[in-house]
Amino acid sequence: MKNIIRFLLALSTIFFIINFLPIEANASSFREVKTINLKDGVALKKAASTDADTVTHIPYKAFVVQYNTPDSDWAHVQYGDQKGFVEKTALSAPPYTIKIASSKGGVVVKDSPNVKSPTQTYLQYKMVVKDFGSVGGNWSFVQYGNIIGYVNSKFIGDVKPYPKVYIYNGANSLYNIASFSGEKTPFLAKRGDVVQVYSEIAGFSYV
Repeated sequence: MKNIIRFLLALSTIFFIINFLPIEANASSFREVKTINLKDGVALKKAASTDADTVTHIPYKAFVVQYNTPDSDWAHVQYGDQKGFVEKTALSAPPYTIKIASSKGGVVVKDSPNVKSPTQTYLQYKMVVKDFGSVGGNWSFVQYGNIIGYVNSKFIGDVKPYPKVYIYNGANSLYNIASFSGEKTPFLAKRGDVVQVYSEIAGFSYV
């Protein structure tokens, strides 16, 4: 009986570790949340051309996910479960607030705002997300790195940044997740600068 209990405890520990490791991301699949800025909405096209067939119509202020695409006048986007192309001038970066995963047991990210929807991943306690706002029914639309989905609004909370002196001396990068596999952008802070830290996890700070 003791051996069975030990086995179950070990199995549950392995399950916890697997589910709560820092989320990896492929920089080539970098994604961003955008919103439609045209009051009449925009046509989602099958190809990057005004002559291409229309997949559907995306309304004003609707959220879309923009994929990493080559420099052009068109963006590859996803609206709901449909993918296609829209002209980049129809897209704007939506406002958001910084929130923190406040549940010590982790936060479930769903494909859609429904408990029966497929689960994308779990966010660790203290992971920082961009919260694009409530979509009703206690659900919020959020992004962590390349993870974009819906979480229960009760399990993310406000976070107050605190100052820290930047001590690194030399070139450095910002990552879009708490992992060296994340999308990189240059970090312009210099040694001695004061940065605002929102959270610290897995040896990384969200600044």
